[in-house]
Amino acid sequence: MSTKILEHSALAPSRFADLLVNDGKYPLDQPLHPISIRHLETRFTTDITTIQQRHLGRNELTFYFASQFNGTTDCFQTAIVQDLDESGSNHGLFNPENVSRSWIRLKQRFPLLGSRVGVGKDGRQVLIVEEGSLGDTSPAEITFQTVSSEEQALARICDLVDSERVLSDGMLARLVILSRTDLENQIHLLIQIAHLITDGMSNASILRSFLDVLSSPSGPDKEWDLEKSLELALSQETLTSATNLSRQRWHRAIGQVISEIRASKLTGGHTLPRTFTDCTQYTLPRSELYDISFDEDKSAHIIESCRTHELTFGQVLPVLGQVALARILCRTYLRGEMSIEEWNFRRRQPTYTGGPINLRPFLDNEWYEKGGSTNIHITFSTFGVRDKPVSWR
Repeated sequence: MSTKILEHSALAPSRFADLLVNDGKYPLDQPLHPISIRHLETRFTTDITTIQQRHLGRNELTFYFASQFNGTTDCFQTAIVQDLDESGSNHGLFNPENVSRSWIRLKQRFPLLGSRVGVGKDGRQVLIVEEGSLGDTSPAEITFQTVSSEEQALARICDLVDSERVLSDGMLARLVILSRTDLENQIHLLIQIAHLITDGMSNASILRSFLDVLSSPSGPDKEWDLEKSLELALSQETLTSATNLSRQRWHRAIGQVISEIRASKLTGGHTLPRTFTDCTQYTLPRSELYDISFDEDKSAHIIESCRTHELTFGQVLPVLGQVALARILCRTYLRGEMSIEEWNFRRRQPTYTGGPINLRPFLDNEWYEKGGSTNIHITFSTFGVRDKPVSWR
């Protein structure tokens, strides 16, 4: 069986961290310390299940606090997927049994997808992974819905993004399958994940891995080692501390200089037209999705052009975004909706593209080679906080 991605997009967390007005400086005066593994007897059986937990790193904690503001910074991955065998959604790749099997295997490979946030004995937040829960799904983890057209599917996705948050401390990732009644061999897929356990590189791995498992034969479950999987799911602070100390100092010095130069130029804020009021930072904005599709020939031509110039599409996309934004501003000015003074101001202001940021090649080499390059967790920091490493116990 095989699948084809007809369209894919990553919905940036437009509900950005307005809550983080204090630049991530939270009242955590003491360093985070690991706490021990606990082996607990399950409530309904006499089997022993392993529960492992660790404190959230400072970087993870900032995104956790942001998520409490009605899902601020939650990440959404969407894709239109077609079953090339054309066997229909009820009997092919997209049947509930196969989808559930694939999601379970994904959680076993990337255990943070099945983790939850709790409170340790010291009152601080911890990530908890229970081995038994990785082999099952809860009703809220996977949702199946039906739509009658592509337009209705896109509208439904926008509603899901802006509706009341389904994720919680007890569920950090979920999957939504929108089946098409007009095309039975095609679905719209949405994956929502709390940003504290994912980043841009993780999002790409999640979608790719899920579709790979979904289209693979449903034979006996592969053996999986929770300990080895958790060895990859370390905090960014832990991975940074594993690198050479002198290299860390150089990286910090260089990064500080670059940040100061960039900050000195960001004096007027983002150039995108927007109305600010005293209530802006406390108001929940709505996400908007404008969808444009390229056919296969045009998509292939774009990728081939990037390769010809030895560029990736990810490198080109921010530049295209700059051009698009400049056209929006120019049209606004030409329509008389912007004064000449404001136009001259905005066209000189730099625009900062937030991501995806990939620091993985600059972290621990051994971790990177063992699978850290594609593992699911957050490995970058935009808040400039540092702390002692934390580990699973």
